[in-house]
Amino acid sequence: YIEYEQKWQNVATGKEWTLSVFRCSGLYGSQRSALHTIWKMGCVPTPRSSEGVTNRIHEEDVARCILNAMRKATSGVYNLSDDLPETRSTVMAFAANLLSSIGATMPPCQRTGESSTRSRRRRSDVKRVSNSRMKDDLVDELVFPSYRQGLSAVLNDKATLGGLDIHGRIVVETTFFLLAFLNYCHRWKAASPSGAETLLDPSFFFTMLYVTSFSGKSGTATPDPLF
Repeated sequence: YIEYEQKWQNVATGKEWTLSVFRCSGLYGSQRSALHTIWKMGCVPTPRSSEGVTNRIHEEDVARCILNAMRKATSGVYNLSDDLPETRSTVMAFAANLLSSIGATMPPCQRTGESSTRSRRRRSDVKRVSNSRMKDDLVDELVFPSYRQGLSAVLNDKATLGGLDIHGRIVVETTFFLLAFLNYCHRWKAASPSGAETLLDPSFFFTMLYVTSFSGKSGTATPDPLF
């Protein structure tokens, strides 16, 4: 991703564009969250003996940051993250308690054999980032300063993007598309470097962004019936 950022920096410099780079923490919201994960698994992931702290941010706060960056024509690299880094198991436990409060108590998950590479990485990763520049330039205060307010709002159906205008909704939906798109570029580059270069061409990139935004095909998951 750092390499892709540099490519965009080079393009922006050559064309005298104003460029903001947003490094998003783990995104969650009304259609994807720890609540959805536990509900679909039917159990609560159990804590591990060693587990790293990670960051996250609600999709509505991401939309507000990006919209304000566009309105203010800011430039630079921004970490988009809430105010409370925490371990995944702590967040899952909080989500489980929220589900229990509405009568949806879930048992602990049973560990089976070797864990996946992704699970092992989660236990070893330590990602505690600063959001000070984001708060200085883009938003004074977050709507959801931590997972506690964010997940509570998801459960209470208050985080449905009802407070955002059409531009805000487009930003939220395309944010998830862009993350998936960049991940696709990253994987494709290993097999086809020339193909990846084509995908990173600005005209192609923004065409994809436009079509995806206004067709509503962002790749987001179908909301779980529980919520």
